[in-house]
Formats: sequence, C-alpha cells, structure tokens
Amino acid sequence: MKKALLFAAIVVALLAVVSIAQAQTKTFQFTFVNHINVQLNFTVDDNYACTANAGMVCYSTVAVGSHDFKAMDGNNMIRHVVATLNEDADNPTWTICYSQTGTCD
Repeated sequence: MKKALLFAAIVVALLAVVSIAQAQTKTFQFTFVNHINVQLNFTVDDNYACTANAGMVCYSTVAVGSHDFKAMDGNNMIRHVVATLNEDADNPTWTICYSQTGTCD
C-alpha cells in the first residue's frame, strides 16, 4: 500500500513538472513574407501556419525550437528550410523571393 501511494505521488509530481515546462515554452509571432506573384500557403512541421497572397505577409505563432518550414503553391513546394527558432529571436521572419538565395531585388 505504501509503495502504491509513493508511486502515485511520484507520478503526480512528474506530471506537474511536465505541465509547467510545457506552459513555459516561449512562442513568437512569426512573419511569413511573400515577394513572389502567387499565393503561398506556409506550413510549420507539416501543419498549416497561414496563407499570404502575392506580395503580402501572414503571421503564425511558432514555438522555440527546430522546425521544418515550407512555402507551398498548391501542391508544389516553392521553398523548404529547416531552422531553429531561438529564445532570443527578434521579429522572426521568413521571406520568399524568386532568388534561390532568398534575397529580394
């Protein structure tokens, strides 16, 4: 009986620690900038983030950590990058241009 109570107390304590850690995960408003002439759907870790019309921007909440970012024109992937969003990020933004280097003319 004492072992069962001790086990239950440990499980409750661990669940509390996990929920606190999850609640403290920092998130950012991430800006997706579309500088090409087609509408783009942006995904983060294969989950829909937002849609930006040609020449426009859209926003989504993204948590700190490593993510798989995709810019899609329908079923066609326009750009793909794996990047890490750090806790000290300042206005995180991903800009899509025609240039493969990501610079816009």
